[in-house]
Amino acid sequence: MKKKYEHLKNQWLDLYKAGYTYDEISIIYKVSRSTVRDYIKPLINQPFKCRSKYRPYITIWKSLYEEGFSINEISKRYNVSARVVRYYLTGSKNIIDKEVRNFEEYIYIWKNLYKKGWSLQRIAKTYGTNDSTVKRYLNGKVKSFSDQKRDELVLVKTLYDKGVKVNYIAKKLEKSPSAIYRKLQKINNGELID
Repeated sequence: MKKKYEHLKNQWLDLYKAGYTYDEISIIYKVSRSTVRDYIKPLINQPFKCRSKYRPYITIWKSLYEEGFSINEISKRYNVSARVVRYYLTGSKNIIDKEVRNFEEYIYIWKNLYKKGWSLQRIAKTYGTNDSTVKRYLNGKVKSFSDQKRDELVLVKTLYDKGVKVNYIAKKLEKSPSAIYRKLQKINNGELID
């Protein structure tokens, strides 16, 4: 019995070797993906190679992950879901195997985000970890509000005494210049105790 698409299998094989996926070939010829696969899979003599549109990124993603980028950071950078990145990273020789990640380099960033009102959950989600990890790293490293306020006053005084302009200080601290002037008045009124 003659198969229905026997006459197309060589064309499909050529497209496959040119880098087209089963899905793409099936769309071009208006047949199901499984039909294309069933016809050309027996003709393929090479070991399996990933023919996904993400193939060019796998080695880049792997190196970024090994440099310390989280799966969420990589997925945002390449505008794909974290699930896709995780799938391809775990598929490439299981580079993610319950390793303990070190987030020491993020403590300064996390402190600032926390001071700006981000929740532990939001920070954790952004950096691909859980809120208990963020809490553990910030435990004792995030000062109370009064300590933050005092440190900010000390910083304003130090910068102003060094001749840094108020507008520059305001920009760096993400405050208005009038807020910096008020802080300077507090310092002059003796609210800053050394």
